[in-house]
Amino acid sequence: MNRQQIERLTTTILFSVLQLGATVVLLVLLNASGLLAAAAAIVMAGSLVAVHDAWRDLRKTAKPALVQEPDLVNS
Repeated sequence: MNRQQIERLTTTILFSVLQLGATVVLLVLLNASGLLAAAAAIVMAGSLVAVHDAWRDLRKTAKPALVQEPDLVNS
């Protein structure tokens, strides 16, 4: 792994931990109902999508030897 990949991995891990921590805090401390609860659910879903996208982007830029995804089209 080169320096750029290590930096991307480090920031992705840090971002994931922070998003997970914020989601847990919201779930534990938020006492909401109605429209506020719906808005919080949308924001939490968006944060999970952002974490998934960060990991997908990291996997896409990794060396093919490190990450082998199955070829579903040609199998």
